[in-house]
Amino acid sequence: MRMKPRKIRCFTLVELLLVIAITALLAALLLPALSQAKERSVRTKCLSNLRNIFQACSMYASDNQEVLFAARGSNVQICLNPIQAGDATAAGLIVQSGTPSVWTCPNRPQFPYFDSIYDQWALGYQYFGGITNWFNAAFPAGIAGHSPIKQTQAQPYWVLAADTTLKVDGAWGGGANDANGDGYDFNNMPSHLPNQVPAGGDEVMMDGSACWVPFKQMYSLHSWAPSSRVAYFYQNPVDFSPSLQAALPKLVASP
Repeated sequence: MRMKPRKIRCFTLVELLLVIAITALLAALLLPALSQAKERSVRTKCLSNLRNIFQACSMYASDNQEVLFAARGSNVQICLNPIQAGDATAAGLIVQSGTPSVWTCPNRPQFPYFDSIYDQWALGYQYFGGITNWFNAAFPAGIAGHSPIKQTQAQPYWVLAADTTLKVDGAWGGGANDANGDGYDFNNMPSHLPNQVPAGGDEVMMDGSACWVPFKQMYSLHSWAPSSRVAYFYQNPVDFSPSLQAALPKLVASP
């Protein structure tokens, strides 16, 4: 029995263009949803990292007369001196290049790393332990800070660590072209930067609570170099001095 030849269905140019257009439309609809799901996962991991930092710091302080190990020079909130990095590692907060670490947001996976130029460990989060004075645009010479030094003297709502929401040399994103040539410290910063403006950041407080804070609620309360490194986070201002409270409108987050 002779079989009839099968007819081959050929698409016209118009039909092919229609298929391509529908595929592109579906991709355009799905990609933002996938991107948002990925970002939610990153924020969840950030919160877990920050809670782990708090727990380890709390245990460290309990074994060291309630004193927290300090950020570099008790001032630079994105770095640790080698000796303090050793203290952090001994407490279980491993500070080592090329090793998965709670010291960074998943959006900044290259941290922490050793900066041989300045003999310091650059972190992927802001860390406020041991910072005695805050420096900002309203108080360039400094003002008494509200960051934890001794665990027993810290208020429960004081911020211990937070995402790196920093503007570097007047621009978001940092990078290798900053004026001091140490741009690697600022790569992929801020940690959450959709549409060229930070979305916000995760923070952990001294009572162990951690949360997401929208960028518009943050202030530029402290930076080791406030004229070129504008760092943002939120802290409850209830115990700020009257002069600092009066200056808050000047320090509110600005894109």
